Formats: sequence, structure tokens, C-alpha cells
Amino acid sequence: MLPGVTSIREDALRFVIEQNEFWKRNESIAMILVDADLVATFLEGTSSAYVRLRAGLVREQSDHSVSPRQPEGTEMQLSDTQEVDYTLAGKDAKGFDVDGEAFSATSSDETVVTVTQAGDTFTAVAGNPGSAVVTFSEAASGLSVTEAIDVVAGGVATISVTAGDVREQV
Repeated sequence: MLPGVTSIREDALRFVIEQNEFWKRNESIAMILVDADLVATFLEGTSSAYVRLRAGLVREQSDHSVSPRQPEGTEMQLSDTQEVDYTLAGKDAKGFDVDGEAFSATSSDETVVTVTQAGDTFTAVAGNPGSAVVTFSEAASGLSVTEAIDVVAGGVATISVTAGDVREQV
């Protein structure tokens, strides 16, 4: 048994990993842990709600074309010319949708990432290079989830060549 982990949580993690391999899903470690927590909650018979956060495809801000390079793993990294949509769903302990949730979002640094909302979809728009944490929350239930977003400089937009002084060869 792992230190500090109950046997139910260990069994839940083992079950999710086995199912992930059986169905040949290539879920990230973060999603495996979320699923394991859900299974453990179900096995323990507790009824706690949680939030499922899903990131969409990364797009260019200018023309909304899908970026050929998508972030891998659990870290979201955008260039300063990109944006990404997030959808949230409140879930009960068995994974069923909870109706009536009204989520809002805030950014820890509006110069790095700004967030706009259209219905249940939140768009995180990259600004200046840096790091920001976006917090999605629902006041009535107290549910919240955070997403760390790193913004890096985009590709080269212009190249400037300046001629130096003319001088005799030595």
C-alpha cells in the first residue's frame, strides 16, 4: 500500500489504470487521477460534487485556425497569438451532470490571459508572455477548479536588417 493512501483509493487507481490500458485510451496522468478520485468517491459511498474542466483545441486569435501543435500532458502553454476554449460541467459523486450551475472565471494576471464567457464556454486569450492561473468557480455550490496557463512569445513576425558602416578591408 502507498503511504497515506487508503486501500479504496489504491484500488480505484489500479482499476482506472487497468481500464485505461484495456480500452487503449491515452489519457493524461491528470485525467487518470480525476477518474480514480471519482471511482474512489463512488466506492466510499460519499456524495461530493466536483467540476470537470475540458480544454478545447488551441486556435490562432487572428483567424481561429487550429494550431498544428497542441499542448501535451497537463500543462497548457499558448503562444501570445493563441486562444483556447474551456467547458465546465458540475458533476455529482457518481459523475452525473448537476444542473443549474453558473460558473464564472477570473485570471490572476489579465495582461497574460484574459477570459471571456459565452454560455457554458470560456475562452482564454493569450496576451503578454508570462504565467497566469485561471480560476473557474460557482458561488452557490462553492465548486472551483484552476488551470495554470503559460504564455510564450509567438513566432517571428518581421525581420529587420540594418546595414553597418562601410569601411576599407584590412
